[in-house]
Amino acid sequence: MLGSTAQAGWYESVSQIQNQCNNSSSTRTHQKKNKHYDLPTDDWKQTCKLLPNYMNLSHHEFERLLCKTIQMDHYQIQQCLASTETLQLSQQLAIFMCTFFQLKIEEDYWHYVANLNMPIVTWLSEVSKDVREKNSINWDYSKTKLNIQYQQNLIQNKLQRIEINLYNYLQRYSSSLKMNDNKMSFERWMNIICNALVVLIQTDLHHFNTNFEQKKILFTYDINGVHLVKSFYDLNPIEEQVYSTQQIWRSKLKACQEAITQQKRRWPMSDQVMVKATILGNRSITNMKQYEFDIDANNEKNQLSSMKCFSPSMRAIIQARLDHIKQRAQQIKKIIHASSQE
Repeated sequence: MLGSTAQAGWYESVSQIQNQCNNSSSTRTHQKKNKHYDLPTDDWKQTCKLLPNYMNLSHHEFERLLCKTIQMDHYQIQQCLASTETLQLSQQLAIFMCTFFQLKIEEDYWHYVANLNMPIVTWLSEVSKDVREKNSINWDYSKTKLNIQYQQNLIQNKLQRIEINLYNYLQRYSSSLKMNDNKMSFERWMNIICNALVVLIQTDLHHFNTNFEQKKILFTYDINGVHLVKSFYDLNPIEEQVYSTQQIWRSKLKACQEAITQQKRRWPMSDQVMVKATILGNRSITNMKQYEFDIDANNEKNQLSSMKCFSPSMRAIIQARLDHIKQRAQQIKKIIHASSQE
């Protein structure tokens, strides 16, 4: 039977890797880095590319990877992986643990989404696609109240299944596995291997975890942006006011998207950008970035000043949304810059 020490080691590892994933600045050790930058999305085909695949490694490759990653007594690790049986168990344990912690990251994300201004989500579900598009609303179709609950339940069920499967797997091996010359108990072996795998998986899930943290940030911006659009419509604008406002917001969004596109093109050349920053000084670089976003500032002022038929409250909301579009674009540029430094 699986001892209490082994069980405690497993559950301690759960808490440990969750904290370490959030604080890690490590890079993956056996995955190719993307040659281009993609903004985080809920497209699973793209997101899953950030996951390590221990299943496709040979036992020898996995052993080499684990020993290379772990900054501890390599002799001790090699002892734990001395037989084909213990090596196979370690690799399968890595697959279980990686999937478990991957699901914990997803669970945290959907919990965050579910707790952010659900009335706004409800309003979005009620308005037409045409309203969302004409008001330049950044919104993923999956963020409906029903689908958020579905995702949470789906992840919960997966977590329960993997915990049961892992427990049964360890139970089976704990009674049949023969340790090296009986010098090491199964519980001791589990403790060493779990600690080693925590370090490995923490490193390999860094980009996956970062992707979900970035999605949280952008989702918060999107929620706030939708709130401003809803606030404008709550004032019952006439058709002319709606059309003029949409034009102003669309113009600002287009200018910001162009600035983001320029940043994407530059990010692989971060070394050249740093040299340029050194030559020109931080103030000059700041002024250049500001210019990118405010290139349409005069046009924006002219549009606002010509809106005589708008009430002060409407004008305030319109200006707040313009500021919000700019702030969201600046946040995206920060994300792109951070990615270029890794």
